[in-house]
Order: sequence, then structure tokens, then C-alpha cells
Amino acid sequence: MSDAGWSYELDLWRRGFRLVAGVDEVGCGPLAGPVVAAAVIWVPGECLSGLRDSKHLTPRARERAAGMIRRRALAWAIGAASVRYIERHNIRRAAFLAMYRALRRLSPAPDFVLVDGFCLPDLPWPQLALPHGDATSASVAAASIIAKVWRDALM
Repeated sequence: MSDAGWSYELDLWRRGFRLVAGVDEVGCGPLAGPVVAAAVIWVPGECLSGLRDSKHLTPRARERAAGMIRRRALAWAIGAASVRYIERHNIRRAAFLAMYRALRRLSPAPDFVLVDGFCLPDLPWPQLALPHGDATSASVAAASIIAKVWRDALM
């Protein structure tokens, strides 16, 4: 199992996007509790090594990584959608809502978003959908770790 890479972020930084956010959600699989999403922006060129999909880290390794991400990232934020929202709408819409909320809470706001999975409808920033983004983008992997640690603490 390899670390998630920085190739997407490096390409976007070279193209002039300075505030590249990675966003991911957790909680869609078990259908228990809220859906939680996190968004992370790195300082351009600040490439933390060892980031990978949260599902491939032990709980202890996730906790350590989350602390390092929170200390070193330019910005990070959490968003969630409640069980009630999931029941009223559906799990996919809940995941989108959680990701929107995380992205909107970022300060500074992103100028480009790397999304794990599918494009987010009506997102006000340019975006790139990355299937398995938590395994291929370090920013998305960092968001995956933050979201998983946060949700685990809730549950």
C-alpha cells in the first residue's frame, strides 16, 4: 500500500491555483450516525509525507496523522449531515451536504477543489472528481483522516 501522492496538487499549484482543497466524507457505508466530511488546504509546496486513505491506517496511526494535519495544514474544516437529514433525503445528498458544509467553513476559501468520488453539483469553485481520491491525492487523504477521526469520536 503506497502513500497518496501530490501530483494533482503540484499540477494545480503550477497552474496558479494556490488554495487547493481536498474533500472527503465518511459514514456512508455503515449507515449509522451522521455523515461527516472534512476539507483540507495545504500551504503550496508543503508536502507532508505518509498520507493515505484513512481506512488503511490503524486508529492510533489515524489519530497521530490527524494531529499532524491539523497543525500543519493552512486550513481544515468539518461538515456533517444528521441522521434525520439522511432519512428525509438520501445518503448521497447527505454526503454532498456534509462536503459543502466543510468547504464553506474553510478560511481562507479554496480556489480549486479535489473531490473524492463524484463532482459536487453547484459548487462555486472549479473542481476535479477523483474516484478513489483518498488513495491518489494527499489532500483528499488528509481530509479522509480528519473526517474519520472526527466521526469515530462522535460514535
